[in-house]
Amino acid sequence: MTGSWLHTIRARWKVRRRFRAESQLLAGREVGDPDRPSAVLFTVERAASRFVTRMLAPLARDAGLVPIDLDSYHYELNRIAEWIGGGRGGDDRLFERPGCFFGPLRTASANVLGLSHRSVLVLRDPRDVLVSLHRNHGWEPRLPLLGDDVAARRIEREMDHARTVGIDDFVLSMARPESHVRRTLEAYRRHLVGRPHVLFLTYEEMVADFSAWLHRIVEHFGWRPEPRLLDRVLRVAGEGASGRATRVGDHRRALRPETVEALDGELGPLLAARGYAP
Repeated sequence: MTGSWLHTIRARWKVRRRFRAESQLLAGREVGDPDRPSAVLFTVERAASRFVTRMLAPLARDAGLVPIDLDSYHYELNRIAEWIGGGRGGDDRLFERPGCFFGPLRTASANVLGLSHRSVLVLRDPRDVLVSLHRNHGWEPRLPLLGDDVAARRIEREMDHARTVGIDDFVLSMARPESHVRRTLEAYRRHLVGRPHVLFLTYEEMVADFSAWLHRIVEHFGWRPEPRLLDRVLRVAGEGASGRATRVGDHRRALRPETVEALDGELGPLLAARGYAP
């Protein structure tokens, strides 16, 4: 039961244990080395962001940075809508703090996007993102640790909607200019793509050659991990990569040809700018 006192106590303990650094940062405490510049991982939903963050976190710690995942922290507290909708708590200055590895950020305000931290931007073919979002909304939703009955009903409504409208109508609605997916991609295009401190990589490159992909990130951030640590990360990544290759180009298998054609027309400039041929 989401509302039981025992569930709430256990959930709060899990959040405190998992997000100790995030709690300290939000309380105004210094959590990172003031002499080390921070780094940021920008990405989108359904682009293996949690997997990527798990692989990068030990490398960031080895470089003397503290991993900070404020989006996940607020999601587990059942406050993600207020956090993102309110400009991430109304205090973008949190991301100016030194000594941190911020991410994954799956959307961000113009102020955060305008920071000069060395950053990596990981994107995925937007058409595959939309197909994966339909799967997530309709069949793979997860209640926050502190999710209440209101959150449970919201997730149920999202599930019912995704299953009722079907995948083709769902992805077309999510491709419209007013959707959060489009707004995020447009913001990245305006503020991040082409900037010298931002390394732009793709999900598809990660699937094709994770080792080369990871080495580019390490070099961009200026990290100098021990070979044993890097080998361990690559080994763990290989164990967790099963099935990702089959998801590249998933939209062509999942959608009707006329839906793909409509998406190509709707997303054409974004696809071309990121090297995704219609």
